[in-house]
Amino acid sequence: MSRDGTLLALGTVAALAGGAALSRRGSRAEAEVYDRNGFPWPAGVPAYHATAFVPEIVREGFKTREMGAAEMLGGRWRRSVSVTLSLPRAASIALPLETLIRGARGDLSCVQLLDALALETPKAIRMGIVSGYDLQAVTMRKPYEVAFRDLRAVLARIDRGWSWWSAGLTRPDNVPRGTIRIDDAHFLVPPRVPVPPLNEHGDRRDDRGWFMRAPQVFFETLKSVLSSCGGFGETAGDCFNPRFMGTRMDVLAKRRPEDVGVLLAEVKLPRVCPDARGAVRLGYVTEDEIGHPGSYLSNDVLDGNEHNCQQALESGITDPARADPAAEYQARRAQAPIGGGWTLYPKIGAWPLVDTGVRQRSTTFLFHAGEEEGIVYDPSAVVVRRVLPVAEIRRRFDLGDRLTFPYFDDDAVDVRVWPPGVRASAQGSSARRAAVRRPAR
Repeated sequence: MSRDGTLLALGTVAALAGGAALSRRGSRAEAEVYDRNGFPWPAGVPAYHATAFVPEIVREGFKTREMGAAEMLGGRWRRSVSVTLSLPRAASIALPLETLIRGARGDLSCVQLLDALALETPKAIRMGIVSGYDLQAVTMRKPYEVAFRDLRAVLARIDRGWSWWSAGLTRPDNVPRGTIRIDDAHFLVPPRVPVPPLNEHGDRRDDRGWFMRAPQVFFETLKSVLSSCGGFGETAGDCFNPRFMGTRMDVLAKRRPEDVGVLLAEVKLPRVCPDARGAVRLGYVTEDEIGHPGSYLSNDVLDGNEHNCQQALESGITDPARADPAAEYQARRAQAPIGGGWTLYPKIGAWPLVDTGVRQRSTTFLFHAGEEEGIVYDPSAVVVRRVLPVAEIRRRFDLGDRLTFPYFDDDAVDVRVWPPGVRASAQGSSARRAAVRRPAR
């Protein structure tokens, strides 16, 4: 037998022997292994979910978008519910979500938003109203003071019922009477000119281009400034960017500010399947134990197994023989091995690698460290324990009447869950240490 074959055989025997020993030690020892479903998930770990549908979730429980939940912030997950282990991150979503509802209902105008952002985020707004902004045709290649003045005048018209028209490559020759030309592709359309009705995506589009009324302009303005916030560079420290993608302002217009809050919940599943960085953030392993990014343990075992978990949970199928051909690949991921050469590495840190188990929505969930996000495919497993209204969030983080959340170092928030009980109790401490500046009024 070759040297590689000998190592493979010895690794297999060691893993089987380890599994037998674990079985003899009892249920707790059986749980403290890394298998296809990932690491054991401790009971009682607080998880947080920011939402504008607090009354409905408290009354009916969590739902996915496939089950009829409304799409609010453009998240990519249709078959799952997202939670975070960071209360500051959840709060950083809830606060601007309340701001969006006020804008959607007309309680806060686009001009009022712009003026407030100029006070709260004086550095980020300089970039936010130019770089990547849907109305940047108004502000490009102008000194900031001139750009701000001109944008404020345009937003004042939009608040009075005018529409922003992005004609794109169509470059129309004929425009309605009274239309104000910004450049060859962008116009302000008077209130009397009809625009397309909202489609199923909440957009107003037709063969002439894209039209935005005040609620959508409000969202794009807030999103662009938030996207310019960060912890480094010219805009360092102004606010925290919760990474909003899109929203249905027509849906938010039907909500009330008091419907917004952070739900303190618990994920009642036995295991969690994190990526490599997530395993470090959660405390299961150290960076030294898994090696550099791209190493075997980091890449093939943790990241590879998390990919298999995601594919299996997305499909929701555990029996490949009964899977629809279109979902056959995803279905096979439910029972795929941890990694092609996992037997050469009987442990990852202190965790024995055991290549057993079937990845199912009832047995595990995902954790992505990049956004401190847990992705749960069984909504019934997320149990609400308490509601934190936005008013309580404002008091807890001393936010006053801010519209955006102060910047904080996301990596400094302790989200460890292992060993059980290790997690710091003061979840908001790092955000409280952030420089919170109440805007002058």
